[in-house]
Amino acid sequence: MQLSVVFATVLLLLHSAGAFSSNDTIYLLTANSQPIGGSTETLCVHVHTSQKTLLLHVTLEHGQTSKTLLSQTVVRQDHYQCVSFKVPAVSIDTEASIVFEVKGKTTFLNGTTKILIKPPAQLTIIATDKPLYKPGQTVKIRIVSLDSNFLTYNGMDPNSNRIGQWLNMSTSSGFLDLSYPVSPEAAEGFYVITAWNEGNEPITQDFEIKKYVLPKFEVTVELPPVITILDTTVTLKVCAKYTYGKPVMGSATAVVCRRSYRYWWFAPGSAQLSDICRTFTMMTGRTGCGSYIIDLSDFALNDTQYEDLISVDAELEENGTGVVLSGSGSSTVTSDIVTLTFVDTPDTFRLGLTYKGKIKATGPDSTPVKNESVYLVVKYAGNKNKTWKLVTDGNGVAPFSLDTRSWGSQSVSLEVCEEKKPLGNMTNIRTPNYLFAYLLVQPFYSQSRSFLALQRPLGVFRCNRNATALVQYIIQGNALQPTQLSLDFFYRVMSRGRSVQQGSVSVAVQPEKGPVVVPLQDVRALSPLVQVVVYAMLPRGEVVADSMDFPVELCLANEVSLNFSSPVELPGSSVELMLKARPGSLCSVRAIDRSLLLLSPDKELSVESVFKLLPVYELFGYPDGTEDFYPCSEMPPSLPNPQTNPRLIYSDPYNGNVDVYSVFKDAGIKIITNVDLKKPFDCSSPLLYFGPVKLAFAKEYSTGSGQTPSNQNPPAPMVRRYFPETWIWDLVHVGKSGAIRVNKTVPDTITTWEAGAFCTSPVGFGVAPKVDLTAFQPFFVSLTLPYSIVRGEVFTLKATVFNYLPSCIMVQVMLASSKQFSVQPCKSCNYTHCLCADDSWTFTWVITPSVLGEVVFTVTAEAVQTSALCGNRVTGVPEKGRMDTVVQTLLVEVSSIGVSSTLKSPSNHNSPYWSLPVADPMVSKSLDCLRNISAQVNSTYAIALLSYTFTLAGDQVMRGTLLSLDGRHWGSGRVGTVTDSLDVETTSYVLLAVLSGPLLPQFELGYSASIVRWLGQQQNAFGGFASTQDTVVALQALAIYSTATYSPMGAIAVNVTSPSGVRKRFTVNQRNRLLYQQAKLQQVTGVYKVRASGQGCVFVQFTQHYNIPPPNDFSSFSIAVNTSSNCSAPNLSVGVTVTVRYNGNRTETDMVVIEVKLLSGFSLVEGSLMPVNGTVKRVDQTERNVVIYLNGLKKGETKTYTLVIQQDIAVQNLKPAVVKIYDYYQPSDVAVTEYTSPCNER
Repeated sequence: MQLSVVFATVLLLLHSAGAFSSNDTIYLLTANSQPIGGSTETLCVHVHTSQKTLLLHVTLEHGQTSKTLLSQTVVRQDHYQCVSFKVPAVSIDTEASIVFEVKGKTTFLNGTTKILIKPPAQLTIIATDKPLYKPGQTVKIRIVSLDSNFLTYNGMDPNSNRIGQWLNMSTSSGFLDLSYPVSPEAAEGFYVITAWNEGNEPITQDFEIKKYVLPKFEVTVELPPVITILDTTVTLKVCAKYTYGKPVMGSATAVVCRRSYRYWWFAPGSAQLSDICRTFTMMTGRTGCGSYIIDLSDFALNDTQYEDLISVDAELEENGTGVVLSGSGSSTVTSDIVTLTFVDTPDTFRLGLTYKGKIKATGPDSTPVKNESVYLVVKYAGNKNKTWKLVTDGNGVAPFSLDTRSWGSQSVSLEVCEEKKPLGNMTNIRTPNYLFAYLLVQPFYSQSRSFLALQRPLGVFRCNRNATALVQYIIQGNALQPTQLSLDFFYRVMSRGRSVQQGSVSVAVQPEKGPVVVPLQDVRALSPLVQVVVYAMLPRGEVVADSMDFPVELCLANEVSLNFSSPVELPGSSVELMLKARPGSLCSVRAIDRSLLLLSPDKELSVESVFKLLPVYELFGYPDGTEDFYPCSEMPPSLPNPQTNPRLIYSDPYNGNVDVYSVFKDAGIKIITNVDLKKPFDCSSPLLYFGPVKLAFAKEYSTGSGQTPSNQNPPAPMVRRYFPETWIWDLVHVGKSGAIRVNKTVPDTITTWEAGAFCTSPVGFGVAPKVDLTAFQPFFVSLTLPYSIVRGEVFTLKATVFNYLPSCIMVQVMLASSKQFSVQPCKSCNYTHCLCADDSWTFTWVITPSVLGEVVFTVTAEAVQTSALCGNRVTGVPEKGRMDTVVQTLLVEVSSIGVSSTLKSPSNHNSPYWSLPVADPMVSKSLDCLRNISAQVNSTYAIALLSYTFTLAGDQVMRGTLLSLDGRHWGSGRVGTVTDSLDVETTSYVLLAVLSGPLLPQFELGYSASIVRWLGQQQNAFGGFASTQDTVVALQALAIYSTATYSPMGAIAVNVTSPSGVRKRFTVNQRNRLLYQQAKLQQVTGVYKVRASGQGCVFVQFTQHYNIPPPNDFSSFSIAVNTSSNCSAPNLSVGVTVTVRYNGNRTETDMVVIEVKLLSGFSLVEGSLMPVNGTVKRVDQTERNVVIYLNGLKKGETKTYTLVIQQDIAVQNLKPAVVKIYDYYQPSDVAVTEYTSPCNER
């Protein structure tokens, strides 16, 4: 092991601590080094004296105040006392001092220690009823504060607009219960909920708005987590299950890859290695799984030029419907065959006490290696060593106990290895590796060689059981009085960074060695970790001590449980929900469709996640600036960067649990004492620095066409039409009994509902473990629908009937007729089919919707009586549940060509203000240069920019000259009616110039108001302008105008009256002036009247959505789209090739954007976008769009880009999709074209 040695030449400041006599006064004060402001803390004082009377005085000095914590007269020889005190409230980290004085007739002793008072932290939880929403749905929000009231709460949309706001809301039993209806035309993306607590600390939670179809099944990839270089084959399994637990039958395709490392530079003659990829196909049987045995020799496991990961991307197509869903998985490739580590093994030893530890052997997947022979080599006392052969047990653990009596006072090394040894290394070839472990153990210092040693328990402390900490002691030599028969042991218990228990245990001292049992009370309150410090003060002035961290089972004070009366129920049936919690609890109960969680995994609230909110799990060491004394200097030495050599252990006299001082320090307990607790250190010797051990050396811590049934008296069908995504979102009060039963009706969805609850109560917070309820019936019909289609398009409605009955049945299916759509006749279609146990069949209708909006489809499946056989099996009819009717809707939208965007309020961009350091010589010369050429400048944009520049420079003469050009709108001079981005930016610079300096006579606020009015008319539906550049400058100018005209008074009422006389009133005041308010217009055409009353300024904008054909203007850009496809392929995919060229007047454009709208029923194949002869800066993807960003195009330059889209749902008579190219900073430079599938008419 290589050691980095640093020689320290410092003055020896160690004070020698000789043995105290029995007549001396000895004291020891202990306190929390980081108490929480406003909380109750405890300090303990221990005094041993021969004097009859002593006065003890303890004060807390904080700022300019001094508070007495203890003033006590002591008349006993051994006095131990703990006092509680209120920690001063603080809002920031604040240093304070504890001063301890001991006064007697002939004695005066005092000491001071620094502590750091921390401000209290609030634990705040924001929960939504689900993680994903469609436009038009309502977001339901609950906020739990485990401390006090909230001051402000609001939410932000993807453009950082404030879309909802609640002010000065107080929690009821710790809860805020809110909701916000999302606009039906809300932008897709992630939205952020932000809450501020009393400390003005923000807490955030996001949710997503997206157009989606709930998946009906989940695809999983099963592969061993680790593959070793010794493995020759591996079994790959691709499985799929419906959300109600039944297997999915279909065909799976899996692409298995091991990718080569990517390098930016290659040596001459070398080349980039290709990825190793293989494709496998399989069918899933009745188990829902398909498997394949992969030959690993294809994947070059021994080659180090490839990543240590084998990845799998799988797709599974459901039989009948053609629905394709994907899943992924991976395996790590390793050469580590067996890894040995030390666990539960201390890094110090007490001479004379048994040293206990454990060796753990794990395989490449971290599973225990049983019955493994390992060798433990102990090197001690210079060159002495001993070797023990150990065998691991069923848990892969080999415990050991070592006699330390002969180890002496030097460090001891422990090394454990196997019989197998690593093979030699070869270039780019890896060999099997058997990792050994190494541990350097330091001797714990004691002047009398007396020690305490806490014993590690067999497992974690359980919340519902009493716990004890066992201590072994060894008292040697004359450390005790000759006639002393007992000894007091004192303990302090810390948890979550606070003092929780303290006390003492008197033990009859046995010869030399013996046990001490320390009781631990209220174990539940000690979760997740308890720090125990045990110490004893020996008569001759020595303190012996030890500390240990004990893990505690995760448990909260409020035990909450949630259960359904039955794990499986029929849709529409009644079920009982049973909730148990502490009496008086208020509980939030939620049940959500598992299908939604497949789309967007929820940030699950659990006991584990609650504990992660804790600001402090445990204390370790002292805060910066509060260390009281260093043996070799007044301040700790500068340490070398531990990353210099990551394989080295760091060990120095200030770290490591090697003396009593470090015992207290490691638990975060400050001490004031006149006893020397530190190990002597020779400051003239070199300091050895060892970095932390890494890798193998690390120590381990712990219809239509269907016929109506001929039955004259058909059974009343169960109509399933209620398909919520969130079933339960209730606040439930738990009474004095601590339990409540709530009756609920199961929704009509065939799925699994995942339910959970969290509660507040006078005793604390609680979270219930998740519980499931499966809504299932053995015979049902399921529809496959897209999220939406475009008016005029034709799609195939698919209805799949599932039979999980034990017998065969004859099924007849019917689609109810409707004026909302027409069904294409199909003479060859048969809507009766025989299904045996666990079979399914898909029926289809070709549908043409005839209306816009939501179209309702009603499909009924019935098991009918027949004498026909299913193969050679007799059919039957179930007594119950012989008919199932499902009602679902499909959204029919207008064509996507030229649709304008929805309204958004202006974004609050943080654009930088300019500042000119005119005193700088370089800047001064630059301004002189600009003055000299200003008369020659004829560009309106340059004049506007110069006027703002000289305004910032304070040159009022140049400012006035440049602004003398009259006009409110400083245009760019370009021909055309479309406002250019440059026009907006130019005008905004003029407004900045007018408002950023002293008021000019001809340019009063009325002048500015006219500019602002024009700018407001140029804003788009999102509150921005044509491009990012003009938006940043314009919003900066508008912000300065807002500052100039701001008044803390005033309120405005805006009344909007529709053509039919319906009124909508908006109120804007100082409290909600930044809140975006909107309302949907119920009448598309007509005259709307807007009237504002009050005092102030308000911005009103209307947005109308309409369709226009794509323009044929190719003067700025040319764009062409070609498509290709194998129309006979079972899984239809279309290659889309986009060719673009710049034809404008400039030599080169700024950033260019290509927007590709996807065809209905299609999605982008991940990774398929390829630039043929062009570069791509960035690609964004939404549900229906692919946006390609280019750095720019040179004039006359042609670029080609290809992508592949795949059909998820068959749609006929596809409407064309739009492809558009435009200049990002000058959107008026635009070209648009269309494309469709080449298989559309086939």
